[in-house]
Amino acid sequence: MSLEVPGAELLVGHQVLAVHPWRPAGSGGMVSSPDPDGVDQNDVQSSAGLLSALFDDIERRSVAGESPMPLHSNRILTYVADVDALTQGLQRGSLVVLAGCTGMGKTTLALNLARNISLYSQVPVLYGAYDSPPEALLLRLLASMCDVESGRLSAARLSQGEWPRLGEAMAQLSAAPLFWVGGPGAGLQAIRQRCLELQAQNCGAPGVLILDMLHLMPELQPGQTSGLAPLLQELRHLAAELNVCLILLTQTPPAPELRDDHRPLLNDLPDVEAMQAYAHVIALLHREEFWDPETTTRGEAELIFCKNVDNPVGMVRLWFEPQFSRFSMPPAIQPGLRVV
Repeated sequence: MSLEVPGAELLVGHQVLAVHPWRPAGSGGMVSSPDPDGVDQNDVQSSAGLLSALFDDIERRSVAGESPMPLHSNRILTYVADVDALTQGLQRGSLVVLAGCTGMGKTTLALNLARNISLYSQVPVLYGAYDSPPEALLLRLLASMCDVESGRLSAARLSQGEWPRLGEAMAQLSAAPLFWVGGPGAGLQAIRQRCLELQAQNCGAPGVLILDMLHLMPELQPGQTSGLAPLLQELRHLAAELNVCLILLTQTPPAPELRDDHRPLLNDLPDVEAMQAYAHVIALLHREEFWDPETTTRGEAELIFCKNVDNPVGMVRLWFEPQFSRFSMPPAIQPGLRVV
């Protein structure tokens, strides 16, 4: 059985016999075939040209059978399998909101993502630390990598056999393109300047920018939970300008404790209408163990995607190990992805 496409011949299935991608005829100087690495998105582009590049990319990936992401993709793998399956990777130029009540583990999850992206995807990450000094966050990262409880690591109580693991973790983190900025004066202009400086210093332009967290940013008044639209709009524009995935951590009020199942809802977000308007992805972190220490789901966490542009919403199950400051895929919960 064959599928007929103008200017192309192919066999339905994995074996492509002959493909001659079609090109727009007589498109003129104003409309050009898209070059993902060089096209100005403000230029007018024909559907035929866009479809041609899209078809070529699908063909290459189908024949190679290797990468789930487009070869010239603006998406970044997190190496959390079910998160990547649901989101197709973090999109450059997007604003991602990671929300949850105090104590859910938002910073721990953000640190784990920063570690994975910088170590395994080799994409530079800039972490805006408003809540804790970088040294404290690095200790948590080291604990997650060398299997030493973060409390013992902070107190320098290591066994003889744990020192080599700590040294290996430090060597790996030292080689990773992971950078830090923070403090009460680190507003958006300072963040933008740090990103440009990293690019100028041949460290590589950041692909991911993490801001931890919203209510501590100097652009907001203490306790401000409304009127967030101007700041969220500026954050979205900053993500597009710097071509980064901007992950914004934010707290939700303790409304879930009034509900029987304690699961967070989209309406729990501060200034939810502005969040929905400007964020590309909104994910809520939930751990039932936080509310009920005797629950049968101890150690389990849910990352609930209630907005996920161009992809389905759904829930990803994770495994939380607080002593190691670590989230991971559940050891015995497979698959962990539920799409709704």
